[in-house]
Amino acid sequence: MIYEHPQVEGVAGFLSWRCRLCHDAEPAHTERDRERKRRAYARAGIPVCVLIDDFDDRGTVSVLTSPRPDDGVDSDAHCVAYGTEVTLPDGPAKGFTIGEALTGPPRST
Repeated sequence: MIYEHPQVEGVAGFLSWRCRLCHDAEPAHTERDRERKRRAYARAGIPVCVLIDDFDDRGTVSVLTSPRPDDGVDSDAHCVAYGTEVTLPDGPAKGFTIGEALTGPPRST
């Protein structure tokens, strides 16, 4: 189900409790998805944000945590290439691992 966070206008994504999972769906909007959405989620205080970016050269999964709403940044960001496992550290999906089964195999660059 797709939800809109009330404090983040115009930004669609998957919201489960206060954990947001969004996927860069359009290559024409990569700046918006990589930067503007990240700042908007941090300003809204979303404690765990997972960005799955299929439109960079290697495919990237970014787990953003510890938002600083006043600054619009996350204090911690862990980024890995497709095929590398990353485990969600907090929230309702704590312990969930994103890996090759979801992203596909590593890409050659």
